[in-house]
Amino acid sequence: HTRPVTAVCWSRKGRKLLTSSIDWTVIKWDIVNSSIDRLVRFDCPVMSCQFHPKNSNLGVVCLTSSPGCVIDFKTGVQRRLPSTVEGGTHGAATFDQTGKWIFSAQTGGSLLIISSDTLEIIKAIP
Repeated sequence: HTRPVTAVCWSRKGRKLLTSSIDWTVIKWDIVNSSIDRLVRFDCPVMSCQFHPKNSNLGVVCLTSSPGCVIDFKTGVQRRLPSTVEGGTHGAATFDQTGKWIFSAQTGGSLLIISSDTLEIIKAIP
């Protein structure tokens, strides 16, 4: 990273590290080989990142001025997180311990429970 780091997350097996930064990037590191597995550049600074608890090829990313996303680090595919507010952003997001749900705090204060498979909002708590 070339600017301050905003989040650090270990994979379940402790072999991978995920970092985000205000330099608009998320990096998936291979700790065993001391190398970068994948560098992803976004269109704005990154607030946070979190690995899926059972699959280190998946992560959830929150951005400062764009909706967050679930990213597949193997394919590079990004799926946008839903919002209850037009143009809403997610200040923080994490998977539950099974990886079935994503809990996301929207800017504005509401909490969303989102299916990690379909990315449908299951519940919005004002």
